[in-house]
Amino acid sequence: MSTRSTLSLLMANVLNGMTHLSMDIQLMAFRFLELVVLNFPSSFPRYAEQAFNNFVAVLSNDRIHLQDKSKLNSVLAGLAHCLSLVARVTENDDASNRLVHNRPMGELWKPTLDEDNPGSGAFATSDVLIKLQNLIRILVNSIEVSASEICAKPANDAQSSEALLSALHCLHLICTTFIHEAKKSQMEFGRSNTQFGPDWLNSSVLVYLKKLWGVKRLFHEKGDDRFFVFNLKIAELFLCLSTCVDDTMFPAEELCQFVSSLFTKAKVLRNKDLMETHLSPLITCISGLIANCADDSKGYLLEAFTDAFRDSKVDCKLMLPYLDAVGEMLLPEKSGIWFTEIDSGLSEYRSAWIGELPGILLQSVDKAPSVTKVVLELLLKIGQYFPTTEFGNLRPFIQLFGTKSSSGTVEAGPFVSLPHDCQELVISCLYYFSSLLPDTIEPLACCCLSDKLDSLMLIRIIEVLQSTYKAGNLQITEQLSFLSLLMARFDVNCGMSCTLEDAEKVSNWKTFKTLNHLILTYLSEMGDGSLVLELMWNNLSNEIVSF
Repeated sequence: MSTRSTLSLLMANVLNGMTHLSMDIQLMAFRFLELVVLNFPSSFPRYAEQAFNNFVAVLSNDRIHLQDKSKLNSVLAGLAHCLSLVARVTENDDASNRLVHNRPMGELWKPTLDEDNPGSGAFATSDVLIKLQNLIRILVNSIEVSASEICAKPANDAQSSEALLSALHCLHLICTTFIHEAKKSQMEFGRSNTQFGPDWLNSSVLVYLKKLWGVKRLFHEKGDDRFFVFNLKIAELFLCLSTCVDDTMFPAEELCQFVSSLFTKAKVLRNKDLMETHLSPLITCISGLIANCADDSKGYLLEAFTDAFRDSKVDCKLMLPYLDAVGEMLLPEKSGIWFTEIDSGLSEYRSAWIGELPGILLQSVDKAPSVTKVVLELLLKIGQYFPTTEFGNLRPFIQLFGTKSSSGTVEAGPFVSLPHDCQELVISCLYYFSSLLPDTIEPLACCCLSDKLDSLMLIRIIEVLQSTYKAGNLQITEQLSFLSLLMARFDVNCGMSCTLEDAEKVSNWKTFKTLNHLILTYLSEMGDGSLVLELMWNNLSNEIVSF
């Protein structure tokens, strides 16, 4: 028997079992459906409408809510797998789903097991969306029941908590699907593009979801960490919908206050692992929320986000989402969201975010190497996007090259130990942060003279500084000071009696020759030789004597 025939026979029995009078048989049928969806996802579209109809029926039955919560959790787990499949397919703008992109949805939903059957039909999206709309009402009611039970019990009710989180997850998947349907700009499946548009979201979806505001207020009064997680999931759900619904139906200011309170609460959580696990989606949505809310609603949200960003540890799992969110609000081309200085009131907070980056960078070198490159890429883009800005709050960036000890000597910083791609990013940053260069010259030269630094990177540093000088962003005296330091202090370590033949064998002899050739070339580009020599003579002679 072929796989297709076996699946058809199996699904006939599964769908029949879902309507059985025995609750245990129904549950077994839903478990089999979950296995089919997990292992043969392309077979699901043919049975989706009937399957969702059965989910509506079983979840509408009071018995499943009154009996052991494990049975409800089993059904919700199966529903989540089915909804995940629908959500993945309808997200036709998802870059990771290349099959969806540029293909009609009707073709996409044809089961691959039936590709050789020219008579197989396309997925009936409209009918399924109606079933999902019915599920929203049922899931919201389930959440209200679970929330009341959890709040009424002094001890932690694990089964009710799982049921509540599972129902919220299913709601989020349904809303994700609805949003993509609402955004479609052309007719599909023979229906008008307005049938499931924003007006429908307001009238048919938010009517039920608004009940969750009462649930979140109930949780907000509780101090337990698990109630914080419940509210995070509710916030994530409304953030998902915030760009597609009417502000009169769903006030953005109220959502801003809700999200702000969650960021504030996250700072005092006892269970930090819990925060790291669940806060990321909230951080991801922050730029879109700020872009769409009124100016008078942004202040407390920006303040709460900035405080949470400052308090985040560099090796925390949330650091990368925080950096990504900061990048979206600093660099409009990254997210496509354009913030204006006047309307958004971001100037003060932008400065604060940028000021945090050098400290994060310095700590990440040892504690979180994966963060180092992300910070450097962000700093480089900031320099490119704001080329005329004076970055005084980036002065700690200089410590990457070295620090001066109490005795006055400069010790090379962590720059020399960075991976090559990170070193390249650091040097590129210097080109744009030219206001930092006067104080960077000596520690940078110290790095250039380190045995740990690759010779190619040494040459690259000199090239970038020369380009900075040519662009008019580095004074000639500062560039000459840097070149003088390198000429005077570069150590070949040949020994007093070393012959020319022996010198050729020294590992950095070729580097020394290349370095001097490059320096002399650049000196010749700076103008009259006698004037250049006069400008650099004191520096050069002093360095030779002191060295």
